[in-house]
Amino acid sequence: MSDEMRKEMKNTYAASLCRNGILGGGLCIQEDKLVFRTGKVTVPQRLRNLELSFKDIDELNEESALLLPAVTVKMKGGEEWKFIVYSRSSFLANLKERL
Repeated sequence: MSDEMRKEMKNTYAASLCRNGILGGGLCIQEDKLVFRTGKVTVPQRLRNLELSFKDIDELNEESALLLPAVTVKMKGGEEWKFIVYSRSSFLANLKERL
């Protein structure tokens, strides 16, 4: 396995997007953006490969959804994205290092 693959795996978290229900997938912290990906083809393309640029993120909040650990990402334009993140503390620590 290449170093690049190891790095991406280390920065990927099992997560679900809370948007008109719960949509399972993964959150990947990349160099300049947060990416949510799901394989579910019945949702709009934008949600299947959602990219949130770090420069557009205004605020991060720890919350809960259905008693599970969640994070709400508030964008500068006012849009909010809530994710259930199964390793929330590790995810937030890793993400805050890059913001």
